Amino acid sequence: MAIYVDFIDGSAGIAWRSLASVEVDDVRAISEESVRDGRADEACTADNEDAHLPIVPCAGLRAALPAGQPVASSMAYGWEGEMVRLVPLDAEKHLDNAQRWMNDPRVMNTLGMVAYPLTRVAEKAFFDRADKRDPNDATFAIETLADDRHIGFCGIHAIDWVSRYAMTGTIIGDPADWGKGYGTDVVAVRTWYAFQVLNLRYLKSSYLGDNLGSRRMNEKVGFREYGFLPDAVYRAGTYHNETFLYLTREMWMEATGGRKPGS
Repeated sequence: MAIYVDFIDGSAGIAWRSLASVEVDDVRAISEESVRDGRADEACTADNEDAHLPIVPCAGLRAALPAGQPVASSMAYGWEGEMVRLVPLDAEKHLDNAQRWMNDPRVMNTLGMVAYPLTRVAEKAFFDRADKRDPNDATFAIETLADDRHIGFCGIHAIDWVSRYAMTGTIIGDPADWGKGYGTDVVAVRTWYAFQVLNLRYLKSSYLGDNLGSRRMNEKVGFREYGFLPDAVYRAGTYHNETFLYLTREMWMEATGGRKPGS
């Protein structure tokens, strides 16, 4: 089925639009000239005749999407839950916090990464890579709905589009924001996005030691523990267990009814 999209990045193999995720058989490239003279909307509407989807402006199309690639919804205004929104990374808004948090031992001791000193140049390189929209990785900044504060990052990583599974992770940067329900809302929004927008079927996650906050926020959307590696990770002078969790679409539906967070 040909679908109607509002932006395609052919180099990354991703189409972004404001509609739900579907599989694409064919999307025709629309030239800049056709966008300028108004023929793009007509062309996309013709492609969309059998799809019965709302008409959305096609401005900005550059290249055809390869057949069978997944389509992700537009994130221009973020994905909202009860307390937070997940938005694309923006170096002007999020880079300073990222460097500060990734050099904070209190934060790094909760993560599965070694706490090497992180320079601004190195963190900027990470943001630059995120700008290229790796089709196997979706990284978000976390902002609060109440006061538009940037409080962390989350992501869906190492996506396997054949098996349709991925790893997930969350960082709430300021310890003052821990234990206030933000992480729980982040996991709810991210999981909905993974299953309903990216059309994944299986998610995995992990936590270190006795990080019960991480465990609880994952369990609330249906994650279950399936094992651990004893004394696997060294942090702050101690070896910690790494515990692994998994979630299928069916488990998530049973736990949440598939409800969209914030709706």
